[in-house]
Amino acid sequence: SFEPALLQSIAPDISNVMVTSAPGGMGAALPQLTFQFGVDAASAAFPSPGGGVVLPVLFPGDTLTFTLEIASLIGQGTLNYGAGLFTQALIATPGGQFLGADLTLTAGAVAMFDSGSGSPLLVLPGSISPGPASISPSTAVLRLSVVPEPSAALLGLPAFALALRRRRK
Repeated sequence: SFEPALLQSIAPDISNVMVTSAPGGMGAALPQLTFQFGVDAASAAFPSPGGGVVLPVLFPGDTLTFTLEIASLIGQGTLNYGAGLFTQALIATPGGQFLGADLTLTAGAVAMFDSGSGSPLLVLPGSISPGPASISPSTAVLRLSVVPEPSAALLGLPAFALALRRRRK
């Protein structure tokens, strides 16, 4: 499971936080890890000192969505993230044009595996038995999509076009 935390030096305004639980309750297949991310400059220290918002714990198959309302993408167009590692992805041009991002973290990037004999098995902290054999280092454990929220103007364009079309007839 993951406990996500949004980290920025300026406290962000987060709204519309919704967690959708996986059907059938898949249970916790991985040890709980803290997944941290923040929108900042590529050269910024990570994790950012101070501030931050802790979001709900995620279990396998859960979906978390939220709206980040205070984020200037000019000069801060990099998504810094980490869960047992530190990585960054460009989400905007230097001029602040939003590019978005689609990232996938694998179990091998966030958890330890014993590569002794045979297939590598997940190592659960504090346990003498390995984790589920169904989880391999290449198993996707977190998918993160950064997408722009549709603006009211964009949502109204189809209705406006339909109104113009009806008026011409």
